[in-house]
Amino acid sequence: DGKPAGTWTVDLKNGSGSVYEGAAKEKAGCTLTLSDDDFVALVSGKLDSMKAFMSGKLKVGGNVMLAQKLKGILGNQTLQPQPAAGTSGLQAAALFDQMAKGLTPDLVEKTKAIFQWTITK
Repeated sequence: DGKPAGTWTVDLKNGSGSVYEGAAKEKAGCTLTLSDDDFVALVSGKLDSMKAFMSGKLKVGGNVMLAQKLKGILGNQTLQPQPAAGTSGLQAAALFDQMAKGLTPDLVEKTKAIFQWTITK
């Protein structure tokens, strides 16, 4: 039904990078909103980010050009869909946990941005 069900921040600007549940601690350069199912399809390579954006499945706010860097971030890892996890009951929760384990200083150096994701149900 499109209601926000969870928010995660992928900080690829500070330190060695981090992924955490909740709003960005400092202003996000790019905000992204999509459904839990579409997020799973996006990170597993079944949904193209540009097609998702053009069809309205992916809403991008802030610096839209930063969203272009996501292909490198998401393509850098093999994220496997998992059953819904955490208190949110979202599949995205497990995928963000996996994403956190794959951060590298090189990725932070190349990206230098903070992304805030809102996952809807």
